[in-house]
Amino acid sequence: MLPAPESTLLQHPLQQQVAATIREHLWAASTWRQRANLLGRFATFLDDLRVSSDRMTETLDWTLPMFVQSTETAPSTRLTYVKSLAALFHRLGHQTPIISMYAASLRAAGALVPEQQAVPAEQWQVELLLTRAESVDPRLMAAVFLMYKTASRFDDVHRLTRESLLHSDQHELILSWGTHTKSSRMDPFRPSAWTVVHHQQSMQPIVDILSQLQPDEPLLDWSTAAFVRWVKQHDATAELSAHSLKRGALNLLMKLAAEGKVDMLRIPMLAKHQHAATQFPAITLRYVDPIAAARALGTQDLTRLIPC
Repeated sequence: MLPAPESTLLQHPLQQQVAATIREHLWAASTWRQRANLLGRFATFLDDLRVSSDRMTETLDWTLPMFVQSTETAPSTRLTYVKSLAALFHRLGHQTPIISMYAASLRAAGALVPEQQAVPAEQWQVELLLTRAESVDPRLMAAVFLMYKTASRFDDVHRLTRESLLHSDQHELILSWGTHTKSSRMDPFRPSAWTVVHHQQSMQPIVDILSQLQPDEPLLDWSTAAFVRWVKQHDATAELSAHSLKRGALNLLMKLAAEGKVDMLRIPMLAKHQHAATQFPAITLRYVDPIAAARALGTQDLTRLIPC
């Protein structure tokens, strides 16, 4: 991990600025926290093995997968741990062939098949959440609406700012996800970085909320855990989680694709998942009008079919 700015290792102001830039833009704050926690546990494991700090580099390729194996967690969790720790050390230039083979073996053992997934939200549950949210905070209502309408995670939507709204009228708004999503953080010009939201009813309340935010102010200053607690307060939605709205929207679209009403290959783009068949060259998107590009990519054909 990068030393904190106050560390004695970073005395020069420019070094501090470099470290601050990396921490702010390389990964989300939640990712830093998760990886810092893992790194701390790994350091404790090395202490227990009596591996000195000056030998950590030469033993890393074996000690890291040994640590992950020692957690005795499910293959999917171990794969997450390996990927998180390997990402840190790969960034620092470490070569880890054993770790790569261990990760490949976990995938072959079924680690990519989740043992438990979020329960998909049904349309009536989304409508209930919208009604409840409106009585709590209009911003919460806007967040729930956009999570379902754009098949997004809570973490994607609550970070939206005034600058995220590229264009709007009563029945259309165009969102730029900027560098707020996991996929757009490294490439803000990938096609999934823009979504055109179409709705039969007026979306003026949503537009007003977004346009009245202060510069760089997030749509909703809630943590994911706080949102999940709120969702589970009602018996009718107690089984749902932060990913439930996204799964519900994608399930709906996939059923429509099976009926020939939706281009199946556009669904990953709305979900902000990488898919070669939907990837228009990012370099070209840097040159064109983002509003025209967003409409040309066609996510409005999907969002108009998601009722809420």
